[in-house]
Amino acid sequence: MKNSRMLIYSGNGYIFNEIYLPIINEMTHIWDIDLIISDFCLAEHTKKSVADLLDTKKIQSLKIIHAYNDNKNNIKHHFNLWKSLKEYKRVPYKLLILGSDFHVIDRYLIHYAKKNNTKIALVLSHTLAQILEKYLSAQGKLKKDPNYSFAFPRPNIKNFTQTPGIAKKIKKLAIIFKYIKMYWKIIADRILNQYVCPFIFTGSFFRNIEEDVLGFTSGRGDAVIVYDELEFKAMQKIVPKAKSVFIAQHPSVFFCHCEKNADQKNKKNILVLISGHCSKELEGEKINRISDTINRAIDFLGPNEIHLRFHPRTDKNLKWPRLVYNSLNHNACAIKIVESMDVELPSIICDYMGVIGVISGSLQIARAACKNIFVVALANCGDPMVNGDSWMLGGTKGIRIINDGEQLEREDLIPIQNSINKYPMAAQVLDTLVS
Repeated sequence: MKNSRMLIYSGNGYIFNEIYLPIINEMTHIWDIDLIISDFCLAEHTKKSVADLLDTKKIQSLKIIHAYNDNKNNIKHHFNLWKSLKEYKRVPYKLLILGSDFHVIDRYLIHYAKKNNTKIALVLSHTLAQILEKYLSAQGKLKKDPNYSFAFPRPNIKNFTQTPGIAKKIKKLAIIFKYIKMYWKIIADRILNQYVCPFIFTGSFFRNIEEDVLGFTSGRGDAVIVYDELEFKAMQKIVPKAKSVFIAQHPSVFFCHCEKNADQKNKKNILVLISGHCSKELEGEKINRISDTINRAIDFLGPNEIHLRFHPRTDKNLKWPRLVYNSLNHNACAIKIVESMDVELPSIICDYMGVIGVISGSLQIARAACKNIFVVALANCGDPMVNGDSWMLGGTKGIRIINDGEQLEREDLIPIQNSINKYPMAAQVLDTLVS
């Protein structure tokens, strides 16, 4: 047994290898590690990774858990979580590591940790979009789309009495009742998730606060780890309850194997990462921008193959991935669609000349996972929820941004040396919390 024991919870299957696996590999020598991982988007290669960790004694225990409420039965959901997590209730961990603090499962783990005086660390595992949006808007550096709002939709009931025709009045009344039902469900879920169920199973309340809508942390932990100066400043300003904010190298730097690969000059393929639009069709103008950029890269570099990799949650019935595929120059090189759930992203980045993609956290991973590739980001081609602007990435050093109205140029395909290695590894920061 080692001197210290920690618990790690990964709430998202497809980011485990990018974020938590490097931390485990760095810390296993001095820590006994218990791992909980959500079955949400849990790929077979990730199941194998965590099983190997257990077999090689890099972790002491493993639990794969159904963390989210699919059937919308709040009481059953809380009961299942309580039943699955009660074995961790009184374990004297020195450190709890997780990627958020507002989900129901997060609240149970944090509740148990605080009862045992366990240090809690929040490690960023995605873009800091909503916090950066608030920070940059407050500084007047970001103009918001007037047609975009995070607010819950409201029915238009104005002039209801002036609506002509009985049939139209009934239809409008049905819409009003639909929204009343939706609001009531939100209120009922809030009462059950924040008060009734937590009190039944823990004797405490899980009250939400204003910062919980920001999608990362509201400051319930003892430390927060981010990856650049802009994210650091945004966290300090927008989430002042966050006690200690640290900048670390992105954990995916662990995967760079360029120095071990003597065949670097013979890399002839380009990886294309397209995230967002998982459940709706991509607009034609965005498809045109993506295909134009890829075809120009083909003309400039003459790669052997283009590998298209879509978000793991992209609906298989959507037409736009095939439209992107069909729009590329198949006469110049081979075009392949690669299955995103077959292999973890950071382990393959060094095998490519470079990466082209829309604004998403996958480009942050690509930048970190290899220091000898180009990374090109197409702004305003991503998910319409945040419009895919470059500010979502935080600091963009090491990434070439192609804005709307601009075209890819040859110089954009030259690797930009990054300075991220001036920061300590995430594992080093985590060690200092309990030293």
